[in-house]
Order: sequence, then C-alpha cells, then structure tokens
Amino acid sequence: MRRVWELAALVTRYDRCMNDGDALTPTDLPAAVESYWQAAAIKELIYDETARFGVPLPYTGCWQGDLRTVQAFIAGGGWQ
Repeated sequence: MRRVWELAALVTRYDRCMNDGDALTPTDLPAAVESYWQAAAIKELIYDETARFGVPLPYTGCWQGDLRTVQAFIAGGGWQ
C-alpha cells in the first residue's frame, strides 16, 4: 500500500527549503541559493512521487497549481 505520508514529507521539506531560502536571502546569499537548489531537487522528487501515486496533475506549466493539487491529495488522505 502506498503511503501518502511519504509525499507529505517531501512537500514539507520543499516548503522548509523555500522558507529557509527566503529567510537567508538578506544575510547569507550563498546559503539561500543552496536552499533554493535543494527545493528545486525536491520539486522533481514530488513530481516523481505524484506519478507513482497516480495523482492527476493539471500540468498547466504552473508549479503552484500542481502543488495545490498535491496538497489537496495529501489532505484527502490519498487514494482510499
């Protein structure tokens, strides 16, 4: 059985990296860039996991739209 918590953990890590990057930008630009690079890598993992789970993403070219779909999937508990 696929576990939706794995996908939820990736989304949480992505959010943390983006927030860290935003917080570090004014004071430590290299660390901020590293956080954003980590977020970009995690974003690709999220796409891989959504394919594994069979989440129907809109693929409109807008990451935020895809992310909202993933968050709704997680909030609904995945496929029941």
